[in-house]
Amino acid sequence: MIQQFKVFPSQPTGKALFIGVFALFTCVLSACSSAPRSLTYYLLHTTGDSAYTVNKASTAVVIDKITLPDYLKHRGLVYQTSDTNLHISTSHLWAEPVDEGLTKALTSALASKQVSLLRPRSLRK
Repeated sequence: MIQQFKVFPSQPTGKALFIGVFALFTCVLSACSSAPRSLTYYLLHTTGDSAYTVNKASTAVVIDKITLPDYLKHRGLVYQTSDTNLHISTSHLWAEPVDEGLTKALTSALASKQVSLLRPRSLRK
């Protein structure tokens, strides 16, 4: 006697295959669709400052050297997240070296108070 068995195919049907491919395609596209992170640049002074102009100040201050801690010498803004942790941003950056920006901002602030900031000739750029 011959018996007949119905064999189910081991490969997925057309509908199951379509759903699987569609799900994979959707995952791939969603990974590529995220917008690129934009970079934001910051200055410590306004761009209109004339930080190194000589004015008729009644008082002069000489600053030999501005020294920053190593953790502030990064291109990214550094902010404190807890008592012992610092975070260096990769999307918020300084537009110029921090020590130069600090000198320009300090010079401008002192000039508004009729005080001029002098630096030794060996340190001027």
